[in-house]
Amino acid sequence: MGGLVSWFRRDEEVRLENDGTFATENVTVIRGICHFNGRTIIDRHTITMSDPCAEATCWAPLKVVLLTKCPTPELGYGCTLVNGSQAEYPWCCPQAICY
Repeated sequence: MGGLVSWFRRDEEVRLENDGTFATENVTVIRGICHFNGRTIIDRHTITMSDPCAEATCWAPLKVVLLTKCPTPELGYGCTLVNGSQAEYPWCCPQAICY
């Protein structure tokens, strides 16, 4: 991932890179632990989730969680988009199945 953006919009995701990485300020931090989307994440640790299908990293000093969402699969000729499983990221990401 490239450099961290130095500003954020309240309660919105801000796209950081073209790789599906976003930042959100919808985060409560208590004693160095991010509370986000019903989950707790220790500062500078990463968890994987299935809903949403993403990887989340806590940056407690900034009160930010960085989200890495699924890349958009490229659909070539004869390919179909298939939803991922109910597993955690990245296995929950949609995939291109080509025949």
